[in-house]
Amino acid sequence: MVTWWASPHDRLVDSPYSVFDQRDIVPIAYALFAVALGVALGAIIRRTLPAMAATIAGYAVTRYLVAEYVRPNLIAPLKANLPFGLQLTGTGIGATIGPPQPTDWVVSNQIATGTGKLVGENWENLGQFNLKGNGTAVFTGVGRCPNRIPVSTGLHWHTIPATQPALQRCIDSFHLRQVILYQPPSRYWPLQWSEAAIFVGGAVALIALSLWWVRKRIA
Repeated sequence: MVTWWASPHDRLVDSPYSVFDQRDIVPIAYALFAVALGVALGAIIRRTLPAMAATIAGYAVTRYLVAEYVRPNLIAPLKANLPFGLQLTGTGIGATIGPPQPTDWVVSNQIATGTGKLVGENWENLGQFNLKGNGTAVFTGVGRCPNRIPVSTGLHWHTIPATQPALQRCIDSFHLRQVILYQPPSRYWPLQWSEAAIFVGGAVALIALSLWWVRKRIA
């Protein structure tokens, strides 16, 4: 019902992975797993409040581990190696950064130099220069600029006409690239079915454990 109710909004936003665990079949699998976990822990602990607390904690930990470590690797992510543009403007620093398609789910996003050296996870970490009085400069997180930077003073030193092109030449000299691991929208349903199967399988195992435990106690 939630999937049907939210479908107009989801079509407008067109970002399926942002609501992955709130739509379609995985919430049903989550519910089955939560109930089965509560039954199993209730049968084992046999005290209401401790069993409830253990169920909430166990469910939360399981969901977190699956979302962070299992889901991204259920299907091997695709890899893209793209040019990364970082430009100085009169109002600050801008960057060209993002996955091949806006609807892709980015699993990992790293920035590397032309030599393959990884320099960061996001472009904001690259927006600083350590400028010396003799004109030498270090591009933070990347390396020393190969060219001299005209020294100027003042709050907006980086917008001085002679300084800005020199800094841009320094940025361009490192040939930064963006290395992305991502899941395309075409894998949304295979990932839904795969994750749902994990939780349904877990629910079946927990119910089997509950039956075995109860029969063992009766015996």
